[in-house]
Amino acid sequence: MKKRFYFVFMLLLAGIAFSFCSQLKVATKVSTTTTSELRAPAYPLITIDPYTSAWSTTDQLYGSPVKHWTGKTHSLIGAVRVDGQVYRFLGQVDVPWMPVVPMANYEPWDGQFALKEPSAGWEKPGFNDSQWQTGKGAFGTPDMPSLGTRWVTKDIWVRRQFEIPANLPANDIYLIYSHDDIFELYLNGTQLVKTAYEWHNNVVLKIDRSLLVEGGKNVFAAHCHNRTGGGYVDFGLFQEGDQKEIFAQTASQTRVGLSATQTHYDFTCGPVDLKVQFVSPLLPDDLDLLSRPVNYINYEVVSNDGQAHEVQVYVEATPEWAVNEVSQEVQVTQGETGNISYVKAGTTEQPILQKKGDNIRIDWGYAYLAANKGTTNTMAIGNYFDMKSEFAGSGKVSGVSSMTTKPVREMPAMVCVDDLGQVSGKPASGYVMIAYDDIESIQYFGNNLKGWWANEGEVTIDAALQAASDEYEQIMNRCAGFDNQLWEETLAAGGKNYADLCVLAFRQSIAAHKLVKDSEGNILFLS
Repeated sequence: MKKRFYFVFMLLLAGIAFSFCSQLKVATKVSTTTTSELRAPAYPLITIDPYTSAWSTTDQLYGSPVKHWTGKTHSLIGAVRVDGQVYRFLGQVDVPWMPVVPMANYEPWDGQFALKEPSAGWEKPGFNDSQWQTGKGAFGTPDMPSLGTRWVTKDIWVRRQFEIPANLPANDIYLIYSHDDIFELYLNGTQLVKTAYEWHNNVVLKIDRSLLVEGGKNVFAAHCHNRTGGGYVDFGLFQEGDQKEIFAQTASQTRVGLSATQTHYDFTCGPVDLKVQFVSPLLPDDLDLLSRPVNYINYEVVSNDGQAHEVQVYVEATPEWAVNEVSQEVQVTQGETGNISYVKAGTTEQPILQKKGDNIRIDWGYAYLAANKGTTNTMAIGNYFDMKSEFAGSGKVSGVSSMTTKPVREMPAMVCVDDLGQVSGKPASGYVMIAYDDIESIQYFGNNLKGWWANEGEVTIDAALQAASDEYEQIMNRCAGFDNQLWEETLAAGGKNYADLCVLAFRQSIAAHKLVKDSEGNILFLS
């Protein structure tokens, strides 16, 4: 019932917003935006559509990795370097897990399996599984990730033998497993996992090292019962990497506020203050702009001690924005169009509109990090940790023109550095753009439809990025004017609590849609 009410509320809000915007009076110059100080369950950062949708899930913007709404990391890292000192203000650096016994997303693994119930003791190390079939993990139904062996019956029993080196590092060891549905798993005869009717991906469980035979043979034994829908089994052992966090020092967050198209943060970074705005220009009176797949990250830096300081700004994205699973191969390249420089990432497979479901991220099309070309901006591609180390040391980055890799093995960093130079009492500012070209947006009665913004293929992503840059100041003013008017009218209509709710819900409800045109020219606003 709660879900139904929330869905109806979202649709009502969307309808109200479209009606409201028909009478919107856009200000020609707006210097401030009225914001809600509501403590949100999660703060919207990038809200373009259901696929390109990234959130901060902690009170502090630097308190956790930026997440897609399905819970998977869609990394954004932001830092400022002030007189050689680096302060992280956005996101959290992911230290990769090191495989001891890899899962299938890292490399396929060998196992024995049975589809009929085996005799007693099947979970024991000494059990004779020579009559079982041999297959590659992961095991599952078609369309499951990193699939090695198809499994379409109700039950599967899997045994996986492996050896642990005697000189394994002393770091803690973790079991990571994925299952769909009812699952039990044993290590050398000791039960580690027993679930009810549920399904999860990449569950992390610290294990007792004494259960392992280090320097000898070990065995995993698992049983999964699939009640309905998809079935899946994958598991492995991992240790945390030894890589030390490079952007360990954080800024001090002093404020967060929300408006209908923006999320605002204020920070103190030692001797300078920093303002950051995430802007989603979801203006329902302008369908071209509402559907344009470009959001902005604005930043402004000013000295707080009366002195001048050398300041560089670092913004980083990763190909996680363009994959369903990090085991997919991606290509990352640099490019430019007009006065725009960018780095972009996409899968080499490009399975356009081939996946469906709730727990899905887009893995076709291309994610972009873009900025205006100029003497202060540098775009670069490089190793996830090397880029941060180079910036911390020099305030600059260098890299390669392209990379092809699997992020689960080597995560590329897509970086923009803006050298603001000497910053004193006069604010210095800039912005980057996050964009996504989905190529085809919706499959509707068998027809693939492009986003409204593409105008049936006449408008390219290059043109969309250039327009987003050319219209930047006008768009910022229009967003501020819309936000202020929505706040004032909802405040008058229902009070502060109502206005707070509308502000937060607006960005989610409008960005939870795809706007397209069907073959007969009808407007489709699909939730």
